[in-house]
Amino acid sequence: MKHVTSRMARAIAAGLVAILSSGAAQAETRTLTYATYLPQSFTWVQVDDWFMDEIEARTEGRIKFERNYGGSLLGPVEVFPGVSSGAADLGTGGAVYNTDMLPLAGGLLLPFVTENADAAARAFTDLSLSSGALAQEWKAANLAPAYSLVATENAFWTNKPIETTEDLKGMRIRASGGVAQVLQMLGATPVAMGMGDGVQAFKSGAIDGFSAAPFDVSTLVGLQDIATHAGDAGRLGVYAAVTLAFNLNTWDSLSEEDRAVISEVAAGAPAKYLEIADISIAAAIDKIKAAPQLKIVRTSADVDAEWREKTRETVWNAWIDELEAKGIPARATFDEFRRLVAEKEPGSDYAPGFDRLQAEPN
Repeated sequence: MKHVTSRMARAIAAGLVAILSSGAAQAETRTLTYATYLPQSFTWVQVDDWFMDEIEARTEGRIKFERNYGGSLLGPVEVFPGVSSGAADLGTGGAVYNTDMLPLAGGLLLPFVTENADAAARAFTDLSLSSGALAQEWKAANLAPAYSLVATENAFWTNKPIETTEDLKGMRIRASGGVAQVLQMLGATPVAMGMGDGVQAFKSGAIDGFSAAPFDVSTLVGLQDIATHAGDAGRLGVYAAVTLAFNLNTWDSLSEEDRAVISEVAAGAPAKYLEIADISIAAAIDKIKAAPQLKIVRTSADVDAEWREKTRETVWNAWIDELEAKGIPARATFDEFRRLVAEKEPGSDYAPGFDRLQAEPN
């Protein structure tokens, strides 16, 4: 972001006051400012609340949090620049909004890597906390990541059944990022718009479908009540992550004891997310089953393979080549991410939403 908004300027001033007063005695309470653009009801933010509650309890009040949800302090594009500059001490945001400062973190979750949100989150976190290029990227941005969480797998909501590549031809689909690239290569016309605008456009008939939508979040905005058909876009998989990160100066100013407590709690975040996501997916399944007009139509294994072969390497290489041309080691980072995902998948209890839905009795 090239300029500082007035809201960020006020937040930075408040943050500087907090940092300058951080030399207080260890026994005194340290209040850290947390910010996210996400609503408190979202699964990711529920994990953040658990994380902060645990830290407050385990430090016996030495650390407390002032919590700002739903963009009340920092909006989507402001979270990481704001935390980096001291407008907040920590925050949860999506690096996809700040690919200028976080190019690896913002693009690593490419289509057709995995459908397992749990394995992807653990792999992303491990890579962010390693000594490699992704970890160095966070550090260069003056950020100290605690953990990353990955949205449930992509869902595809349409006004007609999609069973073959031919069915996609000419369809206007709300989509973004790698999901949009895949759909365009298969003959659809991606339409870039926010989730709220996209829902209204789908409802009015201005577009023919809606994708780049996590399975459970889709039902929070009512897509199951608008679409006539739904599927998983050829098992395209997970595509979006958020990360909770501290301002690096704030992190360094904490005592070793408090940093150890925070790291210990953060290590439990993936398991807590799996627990919360399980409840969220179950609720989404109930909503889908209650939508009388909605039919689940999933492409065959042959069509899934066709879509992967037609698009995957092209989409992957486009992102890799763009970053490599700037001297950023995208290929090595992406290969290591895929290796970690494959390593973690066998030990994960996560099951994609549509698989769970179809395994349940009608």
